[in-house]
Amino acid sequence: MEEKGPEIFYPGSAVAGADRWQVIASEMPLYAWTIYASNLITGEAHWMGRLISLLACCAGVWSFYRIVRRLLGEQRAFFAGIILLSSLWFMFGRKVMPDIFSASLVLAGIELAWMARMSGRFWMHIPSFALIAVGLLAKMPSVALLVFLIPLFADAGGSLWQRGLIAAYTLLAVILMGAWYFVWVPELLRLGAFQLYWPKTVSEGWSELIARPQDTMSRFTFTTFYSYTAFPAFITGLFMIRKERWALRITFIAALILLTIYMLKVGNCIPEHDYYMIPFAPVMALIAALGLGLLERWPAVSYLIIAAIAIEGVANQQHDLRLPEEIHYKLNLASELDEIIPPDEPVAIVGDLNPQDLYFSDRHGWMAQLNELNTPEFRSRLNAAGCRHIVINNRREWLRGIVPDSSKLVFSGNWRIFAIP
Repeated sequence: MEEKGPEIFYPGSAVAGADRWQVIASEMPLYAWTIYASNLITGEAHWMGRLISLLACCAGVWSFYRIVRRLLGEQRAFFAGIILLSSLWFMFGRKVMPDIFSASLVLAGIELAWMARMSGRFWMHIPSFALIAVGLLAKMPSVALLVFLIPLFADAGGSLWQRGLIAAYTLLAVILMGAWYFVWVPELLRLGAFQLYWPKTVSEGWSELIARPQDTMSRFTFTTFYSYTAFPAFITGLFMIRKERWALRITFIAALILLTIYMLKVGNCIPEHDYYMIPFAPVMALIAALGLGLLERWPAVSYLIIAAIAIEGVANQQHDLRLPEEIHYKLNLASELDEIIPPDEPVAIVGDLNPQDLYFSDRHGWMAQLNELNTPEFRSRLNAAGCRHIVINNRREWLRGIVPDSSKLVFSGNWRIFAIP
């Protein structure tokens, strides 16, 4: 299989079911680039992506805390930070995914814009623009976080030209994001790239959302905070926000509009995937903290509630801190393959599109689907790439009766390994 270095304008994958590098029409691979650059410095390490996500998450939460402190004061900012830390950001802040990375960079860029405006230090606008632009290019939904710039523009402090400058480079960052997602991604599709995103029409998105009302509503009642205790605080904050200054009310309305458009365009992704709420968790955390502010006269009660929210949020995500016992057997896949298959030979693993099995194999290869397993085209591609073995997960009942054509069983256990001519 062909090895590839980083190509920023042609994001791709070596495991997309092709014997060559498969270009994917997706976000700009800046998160993958960061991992690649770090591995060049430290050597390849499987945990590098997690470390980068965690560091970005910490920077994002800290920036969020500082932004909210300017808007609502020290105590409510503390509450908002704790709520965000124990929300789904706790789980996804450790995953090798660009979502938290993107959202955190945008928040850090916004915080730098606030600092530049208040201090008058022009040089701080440069990293502010860079962070916002990189964050938006790394994941488009993070554009929703730009609503936190509304109070900055509304604040009378700082010079008018500084606010104009921030508006100008934020607009430039949005234009760059639009150029990538609405000009370059369609061009990649025209060139034959694998389509990763399937945007819905408004009517399609609405139909998918109302077809699963409980799962859709759970994104607000539970799985964004991973806490039922936080939801009453969020509802209280919704009622209290009307008493706040107009800039904060406009911030909430803008976030609500963007969330509505977003949900209608992604449709079924909202009830199916909780991480789609990552860019909106900070806004929801701010509103929940606003609700807790109602208890400022009784600090002991408010701190007791914030402790309950944090404990419940982390406890409801504790399953993500360890590998589920039912897939422990996958940890031995690489060593089992090494006993039978040469280490430099790619493998074809039969399953679905989830590349988890291929990850545990510690090899290049393919996640082969049943409908292509015995096709002449697929077999010829395997032969051309030097793949001589097909692996089937024996723990999956729906795969136990599957035997590839013209193959010889050479190993049977948790995995069945077939040699092919």
